[in-house]
Amino acid sequence: MMHKIADATANWLVKANAIKSEDRELYSYAMYSFLFAVAPLMLTMVIGILMNMFFESVLFILPFVIIRKFSGGFHLKSPTVCIFVSTGIIISFLCLIKLVLNHGVHWSVMTATVLCAVQLFIKSPIDSEARKLSEREVVVFGIIARCFVVLALALVTILALFQKYAIAVPICFGVILSGVLQLPCYFKSKNK
Repeated sequence: MMHKIADATANWLVKANAIKSEDRELYSYAMYSFLFAVAPLMLTMVIGILMNMFFESVLFILPFVIIRKFSGGFHLKSPTVCIFVSTGIIISFLCLIKLVLNHGVHWSVMTATVLCAVQLFIKSPIDSEARKLSEREVVVFGIIARCFVVLALALVTILALFQKYAIAVPICFGVILSGVLQLPCYFKSKNK
């Protein structure tokens, strides 16, 4: 579907004489990349609205998308399967956020966040079969991932100290999901 939208947008730009026809593929790829980048944000915000958790959904998905971009991890090969699995994961994590906030088991989430942050700090970035990194990308992405992980952990710690769990817990789950999605690649590389 994203490919169709990207192609339609590029075709429209050619018809509108906004771009040259020989640049159509480049613009189609750029639009696809943009849509692929914002899809998790949009999907999560729509689910958040439907679950009456818009604020929590934004706090959850932003650290996840930012850390995940540079930490790497497991990717599904089919975009269609990815959308369905991602929807299930997003709904599950938003339900977990609600459960933790309603029952006050913040310490368990904080502990899991620290463990995932340590893992992300040590193991980032992780290559996946879908996205192989160059030597330079490994260095640069590793530095960026570690900076974002430390920043997220510091923010969560400050929020927890002031008992702002409604903000801290969704951010924690964004860090946790980033860490969890590294595990399949890590274990697969260990078995080789």
